[in-house]
Amino acid sequence: IPGTEHDRAVKDTLASLQSSVGPLQDALMRVCLFYSGMNPSGYLIFTVHHVAADNYSLAILMEDLHNAYHKLKEGKSISQKTANGAQQIVSTIQLPAKTTSIKTWAGELKAYMQSKNFQQLVHKELTLFPKQRISLPVDYPGTRYKNTMASTAHIKVSLNTEDTKVLLREFPRIYKVWIIDVFLAALVQVITRWSGERWMTIQILDDGRNLGFTGMEDIDLSRTVGCLFVPGIIVLERSDSDDPEAILESAREQLRHFPTYGISIGLARQGPYHNKEEI
Repeated sequence: IPGTEHDRAVKDTLASLQSSVGPLQDALMRVCLFYSGMNPSGYLIFTVHHVAADNYSLAILMEDLHNAYHKLKEGKSISQKTANGAQQIVSTIQLPAKTTSIKTWAGELKAYMQSKNFQQLVHKELTLFPKQRISLPVDYPGTRYKNTMASTAHIKVSLNTEDTKVLLREFPRIYKVWIIDVFLAALVQVITRWSGERWMTIQILDDGRNLGFTGMEDIDLSRTVGCLFVPGIIVLERSDSDDPEAILESAREQLRHFPTYGISIGLARQGPYHNKEEI
């Protein structure tokens, strides 16, 4: 491929791979070895749909691929005879042992959701929600036909490299907080000032790998590949202060009252919970 067409060819190939994977397609993952004159060693492109592997899983897959490739490159393989007498190359590569399967994890989680302890967690977190209904304003109240995707507008803002570094690395280190706490504190302040509400209900997604539920301590997902996302639902109240530190502390204090970060409520809404009417 001529140099002028190289980048475009790579992007077009990647776009084609991405559009060809998914639950409604015939594959959840595709691999393409891409050669070009500019890079004799080529590119190995992986495209994996998120229902098959989350970001954590990709790190496991890439580490195993890297280790396997270098071991094969070092010639770590043997040959053996097949049933018909032919020679067959058999790899002697040993990868780390697998951990708990998604099927086992899901079964344990489903069983836990039937327990009294889980029901108590759901009830405790539900008491943190205000009794009044929390809603967001719409542009065309009284009719649902004008509040469509076609009438939406998009506002995009971004931080420069230095500010991003401070936010993601320095801020959590200095204030001893998770970055998600910072985002939630800012989100609640902005949205509630616009909506006029004091409270905001937020649905989050947890990677499902460190739930910490009683009775599931033996679950080891450190090398489990797949998508284990579980939903969480929390509610936060706007801080009356304009001081960023006070706003962050207010959000952090409220989040401490959610033992499971709202995951118990999210699971109860979607799973086999005995009393869905209270959610």
